[in-house]
Amino acid sequence: MLNSYDFKVRINGVAYDLVKGFSFSRDMSLMGSSFKLDLVDPDHEILKIFRPGVKAQIEIDGVEIARAWLEVLSISDAKGTVYTYSGRDAFADLIDCSAVFSDGSFSKKKISLEKAIADLIKPYGLAVKKLADTGKLFDSVTITPGETVANVITRLCKYRAIFPYSDGVSNLLLAKPSDIKSGGRIYVTSEESNILTRAGQISHVQRFSKVTVKGSNNGLSDWASATPTQLSQNEGVAFDPDIKRHRPLIIQAESDGYDIDHKERAVWEVRHRRFSGTEISYTLPGWSSQNGDLWKMNSLIEVIDEDLFIHRNMLIKGIELTRDDDGTKTKITVAPSEAYDIPATKQEDKDDALWGGGA
Repeated sequence: MLNSYDFKVRINGVAYDLVKGFSFSRDMSLMGSSFKLDLVDPDHEILKIFRPGVKAQIEIDGVEIARAWLEVLSISDAKGTVYTYSGRDAFADLIDCSAVFSDGSFSKKKISLEKAIADLIKPYGLAVKKLADTGKLFDSVTITPGETVANVITRLCKYRAIFPYSDGVSNLLLAKPSDIKSGGRIYVTSEESNILTRAGQISHVQRFSKVTVKGSNNGLSDWASATPTQLSQNEGVAFDPDIKRHRPLIIQAESDGYDIDHKERAVWEVRHRRFSGTEISYTLPGWSSQNGDLWKMNSLIEVIDEDLFIHRNMLIKGIELTRDDDGTKTKITVAPSEAYDIPATKQEDKDDALWGGGA
């Protein structure tokens, strides 16, 4: 039997439950979360309170899952009694706004990853929560004028194989791919299934036959006169065996080292591009897993999908909760955790035809 969830939107401490429809989504690759509300307001009283620019708290069963800004109001019926609101959490400002350090500068020296990020997001009323080792200090961190806060954070985190994503409320989580298992599983077999729908894609668009990561000049005063041996000593190369045609990619490292050498970075790029091109979404009834807890991102879930030759643990990278006339549903987006692994510590499942090559 599915739970009957207590869903509320709270503004200035007052809870409102005149919600006809609702969707809330969060994805590890997007850093923040977004939502959409359909409100029924026959007396036009809610319209005076629910206005673009207002901050709202979204709660499920008394637990706050997001603090978000109402950004867009849409009117979709002739009588003007049903209003659709869409918005994003506070982390959307990091995606939209240009980055600068709190002292107005565009560079810092000898600074840790978490301190650099904390300085960037402090003006937005946000904080950093470190869930994994972030490595040694950066020799220097430089912001390109006009670069967004989210781009700077993503770029720096990539050097430490860290995932930055929001808790929806006030903390930016700095994490590694989790090995914690969720309280449920997804199964699609010839005999039984617990899903409502399934969708996904396998893409080679961002895959390359050869990836080269080049370091800084590393003491070379003249790149043009450098020998091939000198150049090769300051780069890392990795190959994707599935891409047979000529598709080279060269990546310029911002600074030498950064805890991950150029060879490791090149290997990670190949793996990340290979596995992140595979993404599948399963829609299940309800908002909670088999153990009664709400589904959680960055956790492992067992997926048994006979049609797609999958029988393995996969990483939950995105969650979308919806409520409409058809009831409550959760769309869970999963991907191979190998996409986020560096160094390559997880063994690939050789019998998963889904991850196979072909070019």
